[in-house]
Amino acid sequence: MADSYVFDGEDLDELKKVLLYRKIVEVSFNEYQGFITLDDGTKLNICPNQGCDCGAGCYYLEELNKCDNAITDISIEYDRESGYEYINIFVIAEDRRVKVIDIYGSDDNCEYYGRGFRIFVDKP
Repeated sequence: MADSYVFDGEDLDELKKVLLYRKIVEVSFNEYQGFITLDDGTKLNICPNQGCDCGAGCYYLEELNKCDNAITDISIEYDRESGYEYINIFVIAEDRRVKVIDIYGSDDNCEYYGRGFRIFVDKP
């Protein structure tokens, strides 16, 4: 795997390659991007899709959390509520389920502008 690369944040296989058996030791975020640092020094930049000025295809980062224990599994859940889509990424660590990434937005019935988010990964 290259030292730096990007992938669709909803690609569970790629996400597992990066997060499994690691700890999330540091997080910082605003609604437009977030940063995660893992215990091996790997840095992840989470970038929600930025669609049209009209709001179609715009997604936002609502929550980002640390996980002090080794991650042993990952799942993604989707929820559509009143026109918005919520993408929640959960990890399992020490038999606990922890929500680490929460993205929300809407394609506004126009798939042209995209949806979801990407993750840029920099390995030490």
